[in-house]
Amino acid sequence: MVRKPALRLVLATLLLCLFAIGPVSAEIHTELPADYDSLEGVSDIPGTGQHEGYKKLVGHKLEQYYDIYFKYENTNGVIMMVIDPVALKAFDPDERIAAVLPDNGEERTATRENWYKAIRHLRTRSPLAFDLFQERNPDLVMEWALYDSGLPARQLAEKYIQKTYGFQSPADVARERMERYKRR
Repeated sequence: MVRKPALRLVLATLLLCLFAIGPVSAEIHTELPADYDSLEGVSDIPGTGQHEGYKKLVGHKLEQYYDIYFKYENTNGVIMMVIDPVALKAFDPDERIAAVLPDNGEERTATRENWYKAIRHLRTRSPLAFDLFQERNPDLVMEWALYDSGLPARQLAEKYIQKTYGFQSPADVARERMERYKRR
């Protein structure tokens, strides 16, 4: 269990090293269609240019946000899948945004780029701190998930690959193997 003073020290050190107080003018962008993962009318076409050798998803509800490219190969049961969402909206990385620190409720400002770095750091190295930060700043974390990590586009591509190519998630494969083992 993480002690609260240790968590505060980690957060304070991380945030104070990265950010300075300054004026804020940014708008957080979190709009996304409710049924963004619908596969109705979705198909794929060959990728071009930098994405030659990939397939591009077309006809999806995220087309105004992303170009979604993917590769999928199944060679003798060994699956290789690469998903490359390209965000179409570009935000100024130097734009200043205010966020509330999770441990003491203090409001700080930093550039969008620095907040995204902090969110990535918290997500990979401190899930508890990430959850606390997300509770205090849900719109900023949602914007990061939409535009920096490409999470909705990745989910849509995985769903399309699963439906079109019969890809099974590792959990589905394990469940299927357990059921076969139980029947023996």
